[in-house]
Amino acid sequence: MKKYLSYILVACSIPFFSFCTKGGMDEGSINTINKGTDESGVCNIEKALSAVPATKGILNNSDFDSNYDPDYIFLYSADGQVKVEFPVYTFTCEQGNECYGLCYQIRQDDNGKTTITPFNASHNLMEDRTVELPEDGQFYFSSLETNEWSLPDEQVEQREGYTFYKRKSDINREIYRSAENFTIETLNESAPLVIHRACAAFNVVGLFYDSSNYSVDDEGGIIYSMTVRDFIEIMGSDPSTWYIKIYAGGPAFTDAYNLGSQTSTGSNPGGYYSTGDSDHFASGSIDACSYLSFTSRFFGMGDNTYSGFGYYTRAGNHLFTPVTGGEEINVYILIKHWTGVGEPDDEWLLSDQGALQTQASISGTGGQFIPTNNSFYTLGVIMDINQFKNAWEAAGGDAAAATKSGGVREFTLDDAITIFETDSF
Repeated sequence: MKKYLSYILVACSIPFFSFCTKGGMDEGSINTINKGTDESGVCNIEKALSAVPATKGILNNSDFDSNYDPDYIFLYSADGQVKVEFPVYTFTCEQGNECYGLCYQIRQDDNGKTTITPFNASHNLMEDRTVELPEDGQFYFSSLETNEWSLPDEQVEQREGYTFYKRKSDINREIYRSAENFTIETLNESAPLVIHRACAAFNVVGLFYDSSNYSVDDEGGIIYSMTVRDFIEIMGSDPSTWYIKIYAGGPAFTDAYNLGSQTSTGSNPGGYYSTGDSDHFASGSIDACSYLSFTSRFFGMGDNTYSGFGYYTRAGNHLFTPVTGGEEINVYILIKHWTGVGEPDDEWLLSDQGALQTQASISGTGGQFIPTNNSFYTLGVIMDINQFKNAWEAAGGDAAAATKSGGVREFTLDDAITIFETDSF
């Protein structure tokens, strides 16, 4: 499923022209007010959305919303040498409506020097933020405090020949960027400021269901269900003794991304994130990247509902990261079984030793899945627990010795259901 939407953060710009340009109305949702021309020939124009953002970030656990959440935005030159911070606020616009946006003034002196100055919410010029703009510069708006997003060293780990990234909520968060670059001329135009996410968002799923236990609802949809008792009867052990980790990453991921050029600048590209504890992430800690115990989860796809055990990203635990254009992503699901006394220790939870692994066969145009920024993805696999039992036993079960370097064994389920859902603006 896809959405072709952009949301608009509007600009109240004050050009240096000696005339006023109102610009086009956007299907009635943009309010434009001609504030008149002052003695110096400055024309005030207000343009704003007709609604004030009220929600934060995510809709229905699987989609970006259409709001701009930060209370500030930055203007950068494409090379990062120019930076101006603008407050974003509500104000009363045409017909008494509440609008949301930013205001600035551009002036050009007799020598051709151009400066830009923000207005605050009281509509006073913030002279201390006045910045000169290079005549031939390219500019963009962004929510990021710097022109480059990057993972600090503590979030990058090299292990067994692979690069692993660790999430942290103040780094792996939503990033906003103007959809287009600007020149001084277009900064004076009264067109809306269209904002995209300069990152992609990911949910992942690895869920086991019982294909033999189902019912049909009134509309013909199939409801698959599985209780703890059902799981124990099939696997011979409680689902809480089974653990899962899902890796997502590869060529599309990077540890540094320049918002001006919209390209990777990382020194350790191609790394993998793994599933993590939602409470741990929400607290602001770095993800431990450990295996998580199976929990009871359900996933709806089309007319069918799958209720079983495994992992599905909880609200607020999404992965946000910029992705590089034209590169693919891979998703791996790894399963382990704890047969020891008590709870497993950190060493066991962090190690892939003894895990059984399968790859989600996600494909897009040309046979590869190429993620793009400004898109929200749900990726993974739903597997029949009966088939998985056969695969586990065929791979040697609990007693199996590691058959590959790193102790990871592989399995494939021909009837596994690949999850590939996307909502794109």
